[in-house]
Amino acid sequence: MVYNSLMLQQFRVYPTNKQKRAIDEQLKIHCKLYNDVREFHQKSYTDNKNSVRIYDLVKLFCPALTGTTNSTSAQQTVLRFGKGYRYFIQSYKNKSTSI
Repeated sequence: MVYNSLMLQQFRVYPTNKQKRAIDEQLKIHCKLYNDVREFHQKSYTDNKNSVRIYDLVKLFCPALTGTTNSTSAQQTVLRFGKGYRYFIQSYKNKSTSI
C-alpha cells in the first residue's frame, strides 16, 4: 500500500533590528504602491469610464521604484491588485445577474 504524504516543516525567523527595519520599509513601499495603483485605477475609471490594463499599470508604476525595491516584487504587487480587482468585478456581476 502506497501513501501520498507530505512532509511539513516550519521555520521560525528571528530577524535582527536592522532586518526588521528593512522588512518594515519594504512593507511601507508595497502598501504605498498598492494604494497608488488603486487610486490611479479608480480615478482613471471615473474620469474616462475606461479601465486601465494591468500591464499598463506595471509599466507606469514599477520603473519609478527602481533602486528602492526589487522590480519583480513591485510587479507582483501591481498584478495582485489586478487579480483582486478582477475577482471583485466578477463577483459583482454574478450577484447582479442572479437577482
